[in-house]
Amino acid sequence: MSFAGPSRSHYFLRWPLEPAKGAITPGQASWGSQSLAVLGLAFALSALPVAASEMVPLEALFGKPALGTVALSPSGRYLAVTVPGKNALLELRVADLDVKPWNFKSVAWLSNLDVGAVDWVNDKRIVFQAFDSQSGAWGGTCGLWAVDADGEGRKLLIDAAYLHRSGNDVVTARTGVVELGAEWELERVLPGDGDDVLVREWHASSIRGTQYSTLARLNTRARIPKPVSLTSSAPDGAQRWITDRRGVPQYMWGWTDGQHKVFHRGAEDRWEEIASSADTSDAGWWPRFMLYDTLLVSTQPAGASAEVLTTLDPATGKLAPSPVLAAKGFDVGATARPIVDEGSDLLLGWRYRLDTLYTRWGDERMKSFQAAIDRALPGKVNVTACSRCGSAKRWLVESLSDREPPQYIVFEPGSGQLTPVGSARPDITGGLTGARSMERVRARDGLEIPAYVTRPFRPAGSPPGPLPAVVYVHGGPWARTNLEWSDPPVPQFLASRGYVVIEPDFRGSTGYGVKHERAGRGQWGLAMQDDLIDVLHWAIEKGLVDKDRVCIMGASYGGYAALMGPVHDPKAYRCAISWVGVTDLPRLLRDTAEAHLLFDGLSARILRRELGDPEKDAEKLQRTSPVFRAAEIKVPVLAAWGKDDTRVPLEHGRRFRDSATKAGVDLDYVEYADEGHRWLRPATWIDFMGRAEKLLARTLRPGTTSAPPGVRP
Repeated sequence: MSFAGPSRSHYFLRWPLEPAKGAITPGQASWGSQSLAVLGLAFALSALPVAASEMVPLEALFGKPALGTVALSPSGRYLAVTVPGKNALLELRVADLDVKPWNFKSVAWLSNLDVGAVDWVNDKRIVFQAFDSQSGAWGGTCGLWAVDADGEGRKLLIDAAYLHRSGNDVVTARTGVVELGAEWELERVLPGDGDDVLVREWHASSIRGTQYSTLARLNTRARIPKPVSLTSSAPDGAQRWITDRRGVPQYMWGWTDGQHKVFHRGAEDRWEEIASSADTSDAGWWPRFMLYDTLLVSTQPAGASAEVLTTLDPATGKLAPSPVLAAKGFDVGATARPIVDEGSDLLLGWRYRLDTLYTRWGDERMKSFQAAIDRALPGKVNVTACSRCGSAKRWLVESLSDREPPQYIVFEPGSGQLTPVGSARPDITGGLTGARSMERVRARDGLEIPAYVTRPFRPAGSPPGPLPAVVYVHGGPWARTNLEWSDPPVPQFLASRGYVVIEPDFRGSTGYGVKHERAGRGQWGLAMQDDLIDVLHWAIEKGLVDKDRVCIMGASYGGYAALMGPVHDPKAYRCAISWVGVTDLPRLLRDTAEAHLLFDGLSARILRRELGDPEKDAEKLQRTSPVFRAAEIKVPVLAAWGKDDTRVPLEHGRRFRDSATKAGVDLDYVEYADEGHRWLRPATWIDFMGRAEKLLARTLRPGTTSAPPGVRP
């Protein structure tokens, strides 16, 4: 399946409710002249190939994005964006789209953090979170702030970095006002015109040995934030809450006493257990969300190839006999979300992920609008967002491609006009970043392995034949690949340098059914490594890849697999490139057990299920650890770790460095300060990918006098 050719493997069996019949009038889409020149953003309406000499610079691929979050207010009147401001940190700007030309006013910025996720509470009020791109010690979002669209009413609700605590609150040196502490986080915004949001508080109990959460409602305008508890009568152990449209918790999923449990809120706030299973089990069903007082769950019925979306009757605990949504070979039940018009409360369609994002409209008028947008933006996956589709003046379109970063466009349903907003990386227009497709390849034991292939652009007159390649291994390993533009854009970077990129979703990857995920248990460095080679051999047999010019590359688990590649298959690879990779499996198991002792040891138990028992499987774990096999690596290696990494601590890197150096491995070893497991600093990415570019150019040229296409030695 190619990006421009949508998969036909999905199908609907029934709708849980009648789709909307609202008065939405479709029109023909046309392009407007409005642009965001005030932000300095460019927008490309087409992705025309460029000459091979015009190689995409590393700075364009991995530098600071020109555009971060884009969010349209419920009515479609205001557009919020995050763009670089002072000290190159992302700040929040808002424009009133009723006033032309659009003028984006800076309404919020932080002195030492980037503005991250942005949500509209109502048509006037915004909440946003932050992240720290200057230090990789913590790469996630943190804190919570509120501000009006005109820049008034600024309020710190949850402090990202507090100095001292007072109960569950924090008194900060910046404000002298009590805010919520960093154990709180945003759960979600609520429909309607109110100023409240839902927030979650995390608790740790040393007595019960667990971590759990509670849910509360928080007014974003109150002078002193005072959350109103919504779950005081619920049992402990909650990891996830399922709320109804009003924001009232109705279901709770969590774990206690070694069991996964699901509770339903009954009469008089009594919580009743409706399901339980061993906390390391992946059998049964998982609660997803509520739709019109009905709980929808993800499950894989007997005979199904992957997880489906279906409904549950809490009174009987039984699942509906027919799923709402199913797809052959994809876990659609784990990704599907309903599209509900917030104003009319009518179901318009579904959005779900297969090889990329898909939208299935039940409403005929929305279907017509989608077709008009798709005609104006051909060859793209155009994701339409509108919380009040029936009444909003404007909708936001995120146009996805395999060849360039997402483009954002404002669509006016009344006139059919499309107005470009911009892209995070406006200098990239798809010329040399390759085209992606998804394939399915049979492994040596018969298991079907999904694989994503990025083929580089070949200028007219290029000689035919196989090309040098990189096997790029995703992290996790409980993750998966998609067809659209990657973040970070490593496959696109490699394709821009002339390499075919092979990305196998090896056994153990998620998204393709329980059998595929379970097949990875106990197979680190073994059958999971075989899958990489089997997909590579398929690409060689198809004439895509030159078997003598292949390297392996990856991060985290992918970094582990990259280091195991030349050990497991010494003749297959000419080099290995690894970052933040695990090198010592026994140490990983031991460190995880010690770090998660407080939280009932669940993470350690799951990791033992996936890797093996530290005592019974000691020999296998050592045999499949790169740190103990470094002497067998006979190809050049580039390997790097972040000094602040807590998930794969620096000790993994330093012990591998010592073993590899002692064995005489050709090793380029790098440590990056102020980086954790998820690298955020552009300088880090540019430096590391520059090193990778040089290593690939040096090693993937056997039997030829010229460099691989598009590569500068």
